[in-house]
Amino acid sequence: MKKNFFVFSAGLIVLFSGSLLISEGFSKEDTNESKTISENSTSKPKRIDGEAKTDGFNDLSELVEKSPIIVKGIKQEDVRTEVFKSKIDEAVIGGYTVADFKINEVVKNATTNAKINLEQTIPIAELNFESEGTIYSVNGYEKMNKGDEYLLFLTDEQDEVFATSGVTVGKVPLDSDQLEIYEANLDDSELKHIENIFNEARTEYNK
Repeated sequence: MKKNFFVFSAGLIVLFSGSLLISEGFSKEDTNESKTISENSTSKPKRIDGEAKTDGFNDLSELVEKSPIIVKGIKQEDVRTEVFKSKIDEAVIGGYTVADFKINEVVKNATTNAKINLEQTIPIAELNFESEGTIYSVNGYEKMNKGDEYLLFLTDEQDEVFATSGVTVGKVPLDSDQLEIYEANLDDSELKHIENIFNEARTEYNK
């Protein structure tokens, strides 16, 4: 059985929902406040971002082609957090947050999964989680905001969760023109590429 969690130990290769991810490890720390944390907060949690090689997409058409599921809907509650620790020293080596997502439109379903239907609520594995006061994420992924609408490009369900294609590029905010990505570890060209895909997706699917 394929393991559907992301492991952050350096150099380890795992499968996450059908996409090959090569982790560079949780080696970077950032005490800057995340965009999803209130500006009025007096304490800034430590943040550690893991880097991973994922499926790349040249443009929106390729993202659509390689994503078996595309849905629009509303982020509901965070259901649970999965955290994986080393048996040797109890260091955090992986994890994710499971969030409920209520579908209000099915754009594409190239699978036989009956869960992908209007008004259904499906579990999304978000590669951003908190453990003991530290926020961990992959490739700058930020969790969806509760109550906001998103366009999600998803891989097929594995181990009862769905995951966004390419981690960050598969989650398109529809209530704003923001990327909702933690930008500290991404260069300008990467951000511009994602922005172009998001703008195309909003034009095409948010009518």
